[in-house]
Amino acid sequence: MKLFKYKGIELNNKEYPKTFLRDINCFLNNKIWFSKIEHLNDPFEGGYKVNFLQNKLLEKSLGETVVNDLIVSREKLLKTKKDTLGILSLTTDNKNLLMWSHYTNNHKGYCLEFDLNIHDFKFNPFNEFDLRKVNYNNVPHLDNILDKDYLKNITIKSKDWIYEKEYRFISTIYGELNYSENCLKSIFIGANCSSENEIMLYMLAYHKKCKLYKAKFYNGSFDLYFQELDLNNISKNINFDNLLNNFKTLL
Repeated sequence: MKLFKYKGIELNNKEYPKTFLRDINCFLNNKIWFSKIEHLNDPFEGGYKVNFLQNKLLEKSLGETVVNDLIVSREKLLKTKKDTLGILSLTTDNKNLLMWSHYTNNHKGYCLEFDLNIHDFKFNPFNEFDLRKVNYNNVPHLDNILDKDYLKNITIKSKDWIYEKEYRFISTIYGELNYSENCLKSIFIGANCSSENEIMLYMLAYHKKCKLYKAKFYNGSFDLYFQELDLNNISKNINFDNLLNNFKTLL
């Protein structure tokens, strides 16, 4: 499935932050970062509404004690999953101006194109993966204590986020996870990316053998387009092997 990931490049005292170096190291080694839910930027992540009406109806057939035990077990399960799951948030849209502004430091970063499916992550038999489309609603998920699907509450977000067109790979663990070779297809460089960071992204695309594009703003309209760059031609003027070796000293 074709999906995109927006990333920022922000220097701290002329040095790359650890998260950026981590991401570059990941991409060079066919890995990607799955975040803990608590580190995502929506404070309502993982929230849900208790279905009091359903619980009262269940009390009539199962008894109050049984239902209370089910409620406690359900709350523990959802809390455990919220604390341990890993989330990879991706989108179907690589031309969204808000996403470029919010997630790439005002078009100074980049956007990655992946061709990813669940089977591309199945390297560890003890780790399970799921792929879910995020649904957007005006109210949180109404939880059902008998529902075996514990992922619904982390795949429903406020309609304020609808512009993100988000899909989520969900892992039973978080952190750096491997994906299959050649899943990274393209790198899109932000229109305001610095020349220094552009060269670094050239190097990454060259060694990953993926396509490279530069975002450009249209004159007279609120839109952007992508110009494909010729890496073979660029490599005549830049020694990407030396650049990679120098960059690895930072990783």
